[in-house]
Amino acid sequence: MRAYLRSLNPQLSRDVWILQAGGLANMFGNGVIGPFLIIYLHNVRGISLGVAGLVVASNSAAGLVSGFVGGALSDRLGPRTVLSGALVVMAVAFGLFPLIRSPWEAFALNMLAGAGSGSFWPSQSTLLSSLAPQERRHAAFAQQRMTMNLGIALGGLVAGAIARTDKPGTFTVLFLLNAATFLVFVAVLRLVPAPRHREAQHEPGRYADVLRNHTFLSYIVLNVIFIGAGIAVMAELLPPFAKNTARVSEPAIGVLWFVFSGVVALAQLPIVKLIEGRRWASSGPGRSLRYSAVESGSRGHRPRSSSASRSASSR
Repeated sequence: MRAYLRSLNPQLSRDVWILQAGGLANMFGNGVIGPFLIIYLHNVRGISLGVAGLVVASNSAAGLVSGFVGGALSDRLGPRTVLSGALVVMAVAFGLFPLIRSPWEAFALNMLAGAGSGSFWPSQSTLLSSLAPQERRHAAFAQQRMTMNLGIALGGLVAGAIARTDKPGTFTVLFLLNAATFLVFVAVLRLVPAPRHREAQHEPGRYADVLRNHTFLSYIVLNVIFIGAGIAVMAELLPPFAKNTARVSEPAIGVLWFVFSGVVALAQLPIVKLIEGRRWASSGPGRSLRYSAVESGSRGHRPRSSSASRSASSR
């Protein structure tokens, strides 16, 4: 058993571990909000479940658009700079969530948070790719998903102990705690070197390169299926259903969230260890399944925009 646990060591540099520690803190904040956002909008602010669902969807829509901008800016300004800016935008947005009283305010703030989130993913992924050697990138992303989901799991557990729908002030605590974790990540980024974000070939990334990469497109399709059919249902629909239909208490919802995210976190490194080096895993479909198994564990994963073309070609 000890030998097996030692074999799970991703063999990554100190800089990568520091970056993952910042992501752990940040995702703890996301876990605090994740299971209770729709509950807050519906049960505390009186917004209908249908409209609350659209509010949450607007975050993803804004993130999809801003992801293209964030990817391009990561190429030009450097991923650490863009990541820091995205974190500040999200901190401001979530810090204002306690002021929501009407649907339009919820839409505006959630779209602002989504704009930051869309730039977060390409810049964070580019920074991680820059810090990890190419042959260990699959382990770096597995470790990232493990630490992120661990943070989400712990955040949900803590949020369940705090949140009470009959006490709106408890949700203010959750949103301010979440905003603080974004700023903690900004501070941690100062300990991470700003790498040269262009790779050796110095060729600009093109979306045409991505569209020609069948392995990468297969991964995208698998990722969409896994998230749409499984993770989105668990993350967005289960908490409000448990609260309003099954009459589950807030602490119990936090425990459900902890179990769901905790299992995803614990599965990351063993899965990568199981499939790395296998002949089928080096094939096109095998690589797609490997990356999907690792990356679909991250709730709300966004496309990597223009930075994706380099990542796709390197794979």
